[in-house]
Amino acid sequence: MSDSAAGGALGAVLLAGVVVVTATSMGVRQTHAIPQPDRFPATPPILPETPEAGLSPTALLNQDQEIVKLAAQAREYFSRGEYDRAIQVYNRILSLAPSLAPAYVDRSRCYAAKRDYERAISDMRKAVSLLPEDVAYRSLLGMCLMGAGEVDEAIAEFDAAMRLDPKHAPAYFGRGMAEEQKGDLDAAAQDYTKALEHAPKMADAYFRRGIVYGRLNRLKEVIENFDQGVKHLPDNFRMYFLRAWAYAELDQYEDALDDLGRVIEIAPDFAPAFVKRGLIYACQKRFDEALEQFDKAVALQPREARLRFFRAMARKDVGRPEEAVTGLTEAIELDGRMVDAYAGRASLYVDLGKDSLALADAERALELDPGCVSARVSQAAALVNQGWYEQAVAAADKALELDPDEAMAYSNRAAARINLGEFAGAEEDCRKAIALRPDAALPHQNLAVACCNLGKAEEALEEFRKFVTRFGGPIADFLRKMREEQEEGEDGLASRLLESRDKATEACAYRCRGDAYREAGKIDLALADYNKATEINPDGVWGYVARSDTYAAQGRFDEGLADANRAIECNPKCAESHLSRAWVHLCTRRYSEAIRDCTEALKLEKCPVRAYVHRGWARFYAGGLEEARADAEAALQENPAAYLAHVLLFRIRAAEGNRNEAVAKGREDLKAIPPHHVFRGLLEALLGEKDPAELKQRLGADWDNYVAVFLGKREEAPTSKPVGTPR
Repeated sequence: MSDSAAGGALGAVLLAGVVVVTATSMGVRQTHAIPQPDRFPATPPILPETPEAGLSPTALLNQDQEIVKLAAQAREYFSRGEYDRAIQVYNRILSLAPSLAPAYVDRSRCYAAKRDYERAISDMRKAVSLLPEDVAYRSLLGMCLMGAGEVDEAIAEFDAAMRLDPKHAPAYFGRGMAEEQKGDLDAAAQDYTKALEHAPKMADAYFRRGIVYGRLNRLKEVIENFDQGVKHLPDNFRMYFLRAWAYAELDQYEDALDDLGRVIEIAPDFAPAFVKRGLIYACQKRFDEALEQFDKAVALQPREARLRFFRAMARKDVGRPEEAVTGLTEAIELDGRMVDAYAGRASLYVDLGKDSLALADAERALELDPGCVSARVSQAAALVNQGWYEQAVAAADKALELDPDEAMAYSNRAAARINLGEFAGAEEDCRKAIALRPDAALPHQNLAVACCNLGKAEEALEEFRKFVTRFGGPIADFLRKMREEQEEGEDGLASRLLESRDKATEACAYRCRGDAYREAGKIDLALADYNKATEINPDGVWGYVARSDTYAAQGRFDEGLADANRAIECNPKCAESHLSRAWVHLCTRRYSEAIRDCTEALKLEKCPVRAYVHRGWARFYAGGLEEARADAEAALQENPAAYLAHVLLFRIRAAEGNRNEAVAKGREDLKAIPPHHVFRGLLEALLGEKDPAELKQRLGADWDNYVAVFLGKREEAPTSKPVGTPR
């Protein structure tokens, strides 16, 4: 399940390319922003087209026919991008006419196209020495110097060109680029404006001025700039593209979409237009249409990693997380240093319950960029899920050092603190997260759990209501819209569905509070809330599942079995219902029935790894040691945090008579289990390193059950399933 903020993983996109990606798992939600360097893209210095400066027909009027033919051949090679062959032809021309300045200009352009600025500068200096009063040559030399990073020298050449001709637009344009590179954006904008005064159809000047205005966040001026530009150059698709960008920044999405439509009409193979349109659709929560746009962009540029990244995020938003993981993997294969892709895949792995893989991706992202906040947040989420609570707090602390306003770092730290018993600190963190992200669901859940442990019962219930309401918000919004538009369907369908949803929401809030009470050892309060949940929503599965587990914890197995049966009747395709009944069977030594229920659960979607573990325990007690071992190993392969499987493997090895091997491997397995985890305590008890009685306070109502089933002391009365068993 996932929490959606501002429309989903791509929904909070500022069209600068900032993508909010969210993932949840076991009450932990994470958010990470994937930034681009600027709102508007920087482009490298260019050598503007100035045909009059090179071997133009005018320059060739008095030249030998052989030179004229060679010049035509060189231009043809240049137009096809065959720069080395063009250079060879210019070498021949210059061997015939070593003082022909336009030939040096054209050869310089070839070198510049190859980014060989040293030779480009040398040729332009030669051209300038031959015709020192030629203003175009000065400007072109300045552009070559820009390409080589010699910005101050470039400015000197542009100034020299302006002294020769104060109305020479390319000189103002070139100096504007130099000032832009030095960070003097206001001066750059002024020079681009001067260039346009003298050359109103200079497309590059409109383009660069628009980018400068964008970097200055003068978005209305961006739009005004391109309004003028498209009047002079109505088929320049880049102007429409950047104007669309500015419209989107101002949330004028329809205007932006109009401009992007024009871009695609003029340049149907321009992939960034499809990307931008996809991002806008995501902002509008039109995720299927967004995905369609990213598909088109990828088809146009299949080797572009970032396009696959965007498509993967759209796949996540349409509820296809496994395909999203595949897409991010493809992006990583194309660009192994793409921090965004590792961070995005980490969040998806958390969502899918694959926390070990999430940690690996988060660590890789942090190797590439130690300042990646999103990776720290993902890391904290996965560590909480695996039970490494102190480390999770440390990861969240680092995220908050990098970004004190990262809401989900507070939420993840709160989850870790709850598990460490630091309820006041958890409450404070949750309130900070909610203040920063009031739309997020899971901080309300964590706050509710903290309130339960702090004796704030009514506040806890209200926070659980907020959590459930926000989690199901999009469904309710859709139903209310149907009702408002009087599109009820037959027999008032929308109203009935909305009423049913509201009832389920209230029941879920009580069930959640009951879970928090049970974790806190307040069994009577937990049962009261479960009773309320089943009373409000008698057809809901989860109230019966939770009450079944709690009855089993009290040794009330008949009642626990009845609730598990009722849950299965309500929804036979809910794996948790079958696992609740399997737990009752396991506690009451009905191993074949437990095996059957776990097997049935494993056939269903979203089945917890716990099904393998509990089936393994049933098989162990039924005498099927090899089958039990296979289940334990399958659980650990699926999720290395299935720590109870280590306890089972110890029991299997010991039962096979390999006590020394069991002890040696058991001690090795301890390294994989967090120090505070109850299953570590069980394994330590089996190894003789801890008195089981030390676990009694921590286990509470589940004490008898754990001792009976997992430690094998069947003289103790068995009780219930552990709440929150790792998958």
